[in-house]
Amino acid sequence: MDVKDQASKQLLRSTVTIISPNFNKEDCIGEGIESVLKQTYQDWKLILVDDHSTDRSFEIASDIAKSDSRIHVFKNPKPGSGANGARNFGLEIANSDYVVFLDSDDFILPFCLARRVADMKSNPNLDFIAYYTKLFYNTPGDSDLLFNIKTNENELDRFLARDIAWQTAGPIWKREAVVSINGFDPALPSQQDVDLHIRALAKGMAYEFKDSEPDSLYRQNVESIPRRDSQTIAHFNARVEMIWRHHDAMKAGGSFNETRKKLLARYVLDIAQMMRWHQKDIGKEALAKALMMWKKASDRDLIGLSTYFWGVRYIRFKHNMLFNRVRPIQNRLQAFFESKLQGYIHFPSSTQFKLKYDEQKG
Repeated sequence: MDVKDQASKQLLRSTVTIISPNFNKEDCIGEGIESVLKQTYQDWKLILVDDHSTDRSFEIASDIAKSDSRIHVFKNPKPGSGANGARNFGLEIANSDYVVFLDSDDFILPFCLARRVADMKSNPNLDFIAYYTKLFYNTPGDSDLLFNIKTNENELDRFLARDIAWQTAGPIWKREAVVSINGFDPALPSQQDVDLHIRALAKGMAYEFKDSEPDSLYRQNVESIPRRDSQTIAHFNARVEMIWRHHDAMKAGGSFNETRKKLLARYVLDIAQMMRWHQKDIGKEALAKALMMWKKASDRDLIGLSTYFWGVRYIRFKHNMLFNRVRPIQNRLQAFFESKLQGYIHFPSSTQFKLKYDEQKG
């Protein structure tokens, strides 16, 4: 009997499963588990999958699990597969109608599962429902900011524009819905949750984004391997490959249009210009790789000839460190390229990490 079969036999059926990946979070893993134990809704199981931590977090979680049979702690059967592998293992062995993904250093509020399960049962046609998440830095309550808010824009467009509408713990899913898109992409070292949400939306899953009181808490200042390494060449390359997969997924799901074509191209252009950060590491190859990324966007018909032309010049400008050291020249050239590449140059979200719950209507 393999590890998955052995694990599955331990899990009695419940209505909802919380799946929590962990790596080296000994300072806060107990608090995350405690937030699940405080739920007013009782028919849950917690699957915590440790990716072979080198600190005491696995032992801490295992000790807590001895006090409540609903908590199940496992070692990731694929060491080094990261949060993706841990979440997918939890998804495979979960024995429930619904799942919630909760990173081991984050929290859910006591009413979270009760509200979410009731909403899903009242809306059996939905594949998932997403909710507001609140930020905190060191202790819950030290920030009033929301992760993001609901707007009038289409959520798939928002995710493609990197205006990430909800956080990993935001949705409750039908387990079968997540399984139908093969869970988290093991090839992605970062932006795994963004990718999952885009693939679900691109497929046309039925969902609702609730404009209501936040029921989960996201730790903003945590040091994690994906966050620390998110601007490396490997992460950039993986992100571009993700963009091509999203292109294919939207075409297959019938959700591709001119707006989304532009949003994909915008993301490629932004990664290409950010490749300049690696000139010290790989020299001129940084520009060559950037231009290859942009050329592939053209090959995939995401952009026309004029946009390709101006994009090449924009990438070359951003990689020319002389221009970027002389601020007046840089500003004039940036404005010039913004006029030539209207809508293709990325600007940060105006809502993510910026609004409080009582401000979000304004």
